[in-house]
Amino acid sequence: MSETKKKANDSAINSDWMRIEVILKDLNTTAAGLAKELDLKHAENLYQIKKGNYRISRRMASIIHERYPQYSMSWLLLGE
Repeated sequence: MSETKKKANDSAINSDWMRIEVILKDLNTTAAGLAKELDLKHAENLYQIKKGNYRISRRMASIIHERYPQYSMSWLLLGE
């Protein structure tokens, strides 16, 4: 992978985690606490986003948006 492409990919991944961090801060909770509020079996999906292994999926965005409609799907997925 080229260095430019890697940086763009890293930036997108970091942006995903940054959006999760905004939610955590707004709700004054942790990744584990958010996972519990979203009825996720484990917080591992959130931790994998933090590590950069996953991006916010449509399914995850939908779950967050359904529980917290103040976070739009477009913001969750794209930062818009």
